[in-house]
Amino acid sequence: VRGRKDIENNLSIPFLGEIPHNRKKEEMVVNKQKRDGVSEAFRIVRTNIDFILGKRKKSQVLMLTSSNPTSGKSFVSYNLAASLVLAGKRTILLEMDLRKGSKKEKDGKVVPGLTHYLSGKMTDLTQLIHPHSGFEELDVITSGPIPPNPAELLLGQSLDELIGLLKERYEYIILDTVPYGMVADAQIISRIT
Repeated sequence: VRGRKDIENNLSIPFLGEIPHNRKKEEMVVNKQKRDGVSEAFRIVRTNIDFILGKRKKSQVLMLTSSNPTSGKSFVSYNLAASLVLAGKRTILLEMDLRKGSKKEKDGKVVPGLTHYLSGKMTDLTQLIHPHSGFEELDVITSGPIPPNPAELLLGQSLDELIGLLKERYEYIILDTVPYGMVADAQIISRIT
């Protein structure tokens, strides 16, 4: 896919927008003050999502994936989530790449995350939900430590229960996932979107 026409000419799905390539190494480009092309592109996508979904009262679970690694899934996930927060939507982002694991804290420990919840080691959501560093209005659940069985953890009922609990609190749940088709994880996760 090189541009909008490739999608419009070959698919009948709605086109939400185009995000320009971000040459800067910033993870989060959307904020209250920015009005650059990339930030505005996320605002356009957000507006089009709202238009397509209409006035639905239910929480929306959106999964972002791609066909290959390093294509910008996390960048798009975080900035779309930030854009939704700026529009007044209660939003949480879940880092669903259990195979990558969370970044370690300064003391060398991994922040409690999905792996802890899905394996039954932690059930208190308040210990899992953290504000994003630098964008505190956005809640995040990190992936946690790398488990020996990521696909099996995602298959369990705990994931469905977690999403059910989050739907009670948030209008949007953004899932930042692995590439579709490279491993089974994205296909497994798609059941909750």
